[in-house]
Amino acid sequence: MTNIIKFPSLRNLRSMITTPLRWVAIDLEFVRDELNSKFCVCEISLWCIESNEEIYRTYIKPKENFLLSRRLRQRGITEQDLYHAPTMEEVDRLLKSLLPSCMLVFWNADNDLRYYPSLRSYSYGYRCCMKRYAERHGPYNHDWGDHSYLKLKDAAEAHGFALQPEEVFHEASTDAKACAFIWNELNKESLPASI
Repeated sequence: MTNIIKFPSLRNLRSMITTPLRWVAIDLEFVRDELNSKFCVCEISLWCIESNEEIYRTYIKPKENFLLSRRLRQRGITEQDLYHAPTMEEVDRLLKSLLPSCMLVFWNADNDLRYYPSLRSYSYGYRCCMKRYAERHGPYNHDWGDHSYLKLKDAAEAHGFALQPEEVFHEASTDAKACAFIWNELNKESLPASI
C-alpha cells in the first residue's frame, strides 16, 4: 500500500529572498561633549572586507555641543564640517536599511558599541578584530594569563599595512580599511585552503 502525501495549497506558500552575508569593517570616531563628560560619535566609515572598497563614510553632527579635539583640528576638520554633517537620525535611517545583511567587524567592538549600541540590532552580527588578533599575535601577559591587546596601528604595521600619503590613523576610513586588512590576513592564516 502506498502513502499519499498531501502538499499544502500554493496559496499558503510564502516566497523568500536571501541575500549573501557581507563582511564589513567599521570604525567610529568621537568628540567629547562641551562638559567633557561623554563621547559623541562624529565620524563613521564602512569598508567592504571582500572587495577592499569603501562603502560609506560621513561626518556626523553631534547631538550635544562638543569640543573639537586637537587631533581632529590637525586633520583639518573644523566645527563647521560637523555642524553641516548629517544628523545621527539621518545616518541611523540609512544604516537600518544598509546593515541587516552585514557582519560588522570592529577593531574594538566593546568600545564602539558602548557609544553606538544600535549597530548591534541593525546588523546581522558583529565580531571584534582586536580580540581575534590578540588570540593569535598578542603578547602574552603573565599577570592576566592571557594575550594582551594591541593598538590598531601596531597590529596593522606588523602585518605590512601601508598608509597612502593622505591617510592617517584615527581617521574612520583609514582605521576601517586597516581593520579590513588585518581581518583578511587573519583569514589567510586560519581558513582552510580551497580544494
